[in-house]
Amino acid sequence: MIRAQLSMDGLYQVARDSFEYIQDQRRSTSITFSLADSLIAGVSVFTFKCESLLKFEELGLDENLGRNLRALLKMTKIPSDTQLRDILDPVNPEELRPAFDGVLRAMQRGNELKEFMFRGYYPIGLDRTGYYSSSSIMCDCCLVKKSKSKETDADGDSNELIYHHQMLGAAIVHPYLKQVIPLFPEPIKNEDGQKKNDCERNASKRWVEKFRSHHPKMPVIILEDSLASNVPHLEILKTFDCRYLTGVKEGDHRYLFEQFMINSKTSCTSQHMTTENRGEKVIKTITKEYEFINGLELNRANSEFKTNLIVFKEKILNKKTGSIEEKKFSWVTDLEITESNVADIVVLARRRWGIENEVFKTLKDVTAYNIEHNYGHGSKNLAVNFALLAFLAFLIDQVLEATCSIVKEILSVVKKKSLWPLMKIGLEFVEVNSWNEFLELIHRRKVKKLNTG
Repeated sequence: MIRAQLSMDGLYQVARDSFEYIQDQRRSTSITFSLADSLIAGVSVFTFKCESLLKFEELGLDENLGRNLRALLKMTKIPSDTQLRDILDPVNPEELRPAFDGVLRAMQRGNELKEFMFRGYYPIGLDRTGYYSSSSIMCDCCLVKKSKSKETDADGDSNELIYHHQMLGAAIVHPYLKQVIPLFPEPIKNEDGQKKNDCERNASKRWVEKFRSHHPKMPVIILEDSLASNVPHLEILKTFDCRYLTGVKEGDHRYLFEQFMINSKTSCTSQHMTTENRGEKVIKTITKEYEFINGLELNRANSEFKTNLIVFKEKILNKKTGSIEEKKFSWVTDLEITESNVADIVVLARRRWGIENEVFKTLKDVTAYNIEHNYGHGSKNLAVNFALLAFLAFLIDQVLEATCSIVKEILSVVKKKSLWPLMKIGLEFVEVNSWNEFLELIHRRKVKKLNTG
C-alpha cells in the first residue's frame, strides 16, 4: 500500500506547495510558466537523472513521454532549457528551504523519521563539497582561487583564476540504515561587495543557526571531521544545543594527547575480538580496542573547555594471506563515554563517512544526479539553485526508499541505477496520470510477475 503523504505524488506536492509561496520577481504580464512549475521541472531534471537540460527538454517534446511527463508534473507544457535557466536564476536559494522542511515534516507525521534516531539523537553528518569549477564562466556567487597551473607571473603566482562553487552538505546518517536523509545545505558563496572568499567555518556557523531556528527541538549530534575540532566551533554547537562527535588528530592536538598519555593508566580500556566472513572464502579476524578518558582539556589556551576523548584501534588479520592491516582513529565528544556505550559511539563516529559516500558520491555520479555538470551557471543564483534542486530530488528518492513499501519491493528485484532508465522506457509505452499509478504498474510488472513465476 502507498501512503498518500509519503508517496511520490505526495512528496512532489509537498515541494510544489512550498514553491507556491515564493514570490515571483518577474514583472512580465505574459508569463507562460509559473515559478512553482519551473522549480518542479528543475527537480524533475534530477528525478529523471537527465544528463543535461536539453535531454529533459527532449523528454517533454516526445509524444508519449511528453504526455506522461506533463501528467506526472501536473503541467500543461514543459519549459525549454533557456526558459528554465532564465526563470530560476534570480530565485533566492534560501527560499527553497521550506521544501526540505516540508518533506521532513511529512516523515515526522508518518512516524518514520524516528527510525533514524540513534541513542536518543539524530546523527547529522556535516562536510564541505565542491560542485562546479571553471576558468572562464563566473557569477556573483563564485568563489575565486588561483590555479595550480605551471604558468606563473614574475612573482611565481599563477596567472589563471578559477571560479568555483562549494556548499556545506548535511544529512541524517544512521549507523545501521543505508538510506540517508539530506537536510538543506548551506551554500558557501560570496555576497555582493565581499572581498574575501566565504569559507566552511562561516558556512557551518550559518548552517547551525538556521537549522536551529527551523528545528528548535530536534535532538541532534553533529558528526564532523578533524577540522571542526576547535573551541570556537564546538562552543557554537553547544550554544545551539547540538551535541558533537568530531574527529581529532594527534599532530593537531598534542596537548590533548599528552593528557591522554599521562592519564592512560586510569583510562577505561576494553578489547574484544570478532570473526567476520567477508566474501565467500576470505575470513578475517578483527580485533577492536577502545580507550577513552572523560574531562580532558581540548587545548592549553582554553583550559576551561573540557571534552571527552576516544582512541580506537582496529587490527584486521586476513587468515588466508596472513597479512595484517592496522587502523587508528580518534574523536572528541561531549557525550559521556562509558564501557557500555563506547562501541556504539565509535560506530556512530565512523558513520560520518555517510555524508561523503552516500550523499556526495551519489550526487556527483554521472549516471545519477550529476551535480558537477554545468546545467546552467547564470549571473546570480542559477548554479546554486540547480545544486539545491538536485539535493531535493535526492531527498525525495531517499525518503521513498526508506518508507514506501512498493519502492522497497521494486528495488529488491531492480538495481537502483536501472530503475530510472526502466521508468523512462516504460513511459514511452504506457499512459499514466500519477507517479503512484506508474510505480504500481512497475511493481505489477517486475515484482508480482517474479513472485508468481
